[in-house]
Amino acid sequence: MSYCMKNFSLSTFRSMFPTDDAALAYIFESRIHEFTCKCSERGLSAPVWVRKTGRKVYSCKRCGTQVSPLAGTIMHGSSTPVTLWLYAMFKFSTSKNGVSAKELQRELGVTYKCAWRMGNKIRSLFLTPNNDVLSVKVLYDYKSSKITSLKRDYIAIESLNKKKAIPNNYFGQLKRSLDGTFHYVSPKYLDSYLQEFAFKVQRSDTSETFYYLLEKALIPVMVNA
Repeated sequence: MSYCMKNFSLSTFRSMFPTDDAALAYIFESRIHEFTCKCSERGLSAPVWVRKTGRKVYSCKRCGTQVSPLAGTIMHGSSTPVTLWLYAMFKFSTSKNGVSAKELQRELGVTYKCAWRMGNKIRSLFLTPNNDVLSVKVLYDYKSSKITSLKRDYIAIESLNKKKAIPNNYFGQLKRSLDGTFHYVSPKYLDSYLQEFAFKVQRSDTSETFYYLLEKALIPVMVNA
């Protein structure tokens, strides 16, 4: 996928994904190399894929094999429109201080449970075995559900065998974001929030972040794990 688009705005996003059909078609074209059918397996001819009306699947016009562009992804089995998933990724890529489940609930018009689940799955895309490492000691005030202090274990982030110093105001901004945007973060999920910020501190290009999330979102979950 391309990472060269500049000034990736909401207008640009809407022009790329104006409808759910357009979004699903984009995802299908991105994954088409993964799909096979009886025609191609037998070496008879290339499959002719057509969209099944009213369903998020494509089928081969010749042999009837059906495939789902969302199979195995974080969107698999979700009844939430594809455009809302992609818009949530767009929000994550453009938000400096993070995106809370409440914010997603308001903007997407979904339930809080759905918004929390979507946010948690998207945030998990920042976590990979080779992702940049940010190690932070976190002290909680459990009575007020606030982070009282953040202490650095490391002053640099390893990335592609290079070290990039963390800006002096980074940890202050991180604390303000965790306390201000999310108000409370469970220790169980804290690492995913820290890795999201570690990723963003090295990348200011929102289009790069969006396409990174989209590309990772289309990798089967078993590979992401």
